Amino acid sequence: MPVETDRSERIAPKTLEQTGVIILNHNGRAHLEAGLPSVLALAGLAGPEAVMVADNGSQDGSMEWLAGRYPRVRRLFLGSNLGFAEGNNRAAAAFADAAGLLFLNNDTRVSPGLLLELHAVVAGHAPGSVCCGARLLDWEARRIDFDGGGASLTGHGHALGVGRRPGSEVQADRPTLFACGAALFVPRALFLDLGGFAAGYFAYYEDVDLGWRLWLAGHQVRHVPQATVLHRHHGTAAALSTGRRARLHERNALATLVRNLADDALEETLPAALSLASLRAAPRPMAQALALIRAAQERAPATELPLPRGDWTGWAPLAPLGLDWPELAGQRAQVQRLRHRPDSEILPMLGLPYAPVPGTATAEVWLREAVDCFGLERFFGVLPPPSLGARLVGRRILRAGSARDDHREATVS
Repeated sequence: MPVETDRSERIAPKTLEQTGVIILNHNGRAHLEAGLPSVLALAGLAGPEAVMVADNGSQDGSMEWLAGRYPRVRRLFLGSNLGFAEGNNRAAAAFADAAGLLFLNNDTRVSPGLLLELHAVVAGHAPGSVCCGARLLDWEARRIDFDGGGASLTGHGHALGVGRRPGSEVQADRPTLFACGAALFVPRALFLDLGGFAAGYFAYYEDVDLGWRLWLAGHQVRHVPQATVLHRHHGTAAALSTGRRARLHERNALATLVRNLADDALEETLPAALSLASLRAAPRPMAQALALIRAAQERAPATELPLPRGDWTGWAPLAPLGLDWPELAGQRAQVQRLRHRPDSEILPMLGLPYAPVPGTATAEVWLREAVDCFGLERFFGVLPPPSLGARLVGRRILRAGSARDDHREATVS
């Protein structure tokens, strides 16, 4: 995509020269071969030395190929697979001469003007205060993979615009809850001061948590649709088993809520989210599912976090997540000390707080019950009318005589 002259002229050459590009790699030689040439051809890039490939213990000859083909590109050997979050954190700490960092997935191919477009947005705001990210398209540039980020009240991140065809119109940059970690620019000092990506996440939703934390701390995250990156969707994530991916999604979503929500919202949202996570792990007949959600209202005494009682039947399916609640409480205390914005200014940016996970009628009925039981509308806004599928599920519940009267109103009206 061409860069508008008046935008690129606002960028100080020194700013571009101090940008370091970090590409995290794990057994991704084929991806590097396809995408690295486009990175080295970026307008405004200071040179190959401004690119670092940080390697998470590859065994496919990635780094040997890199040394032979692009000897001036920096190489950082991490020794083992530290995951997306910690691997990128180590690379950011090592890139000491960079003022700004552009994180890229190894399975991406970038447009020539990417750096100029991102820096033009950064230049329009207070120095060091803005993180921004690109629009992701599929590898053939036919469909959108990411056009801004939102989240459910359960902590699950959502890529907006997925599957839409990209238009030819020029769109202005805009605020977003988070920028996708596959193509994310952030001032290095800001990234390190806020603690980088949450290292314990390993992979998934570390970008959601970072964006939420940036807003909480008084900074901004902006989506830049005119900056485009082609992305081989799940090209690197395919190495993880389906079960492990599911556990990481659930664990990290819950951790994001614990770390970032204010006290009053966390008090009601966490037990609701736990009940929904338990049902996704081990679905139950609808009457039992609704009873499990209601039972989560009974809290465990003398705990740092608002957790259901120890004998709550929803705990067993959550055991494989390995959640360390005292550790999360400590992380929460650190994040909350950064707070410069109230939740009332942040939660509207979730955009999709009531998106059921997964997007089924049954999951929607579970979600609506949780919203009703825990009074979550006061934090996340008015619950929209139920979908046709949820109304049909609600009618089956009523015919079976297994729903209480107020649930009848929530699912059938």
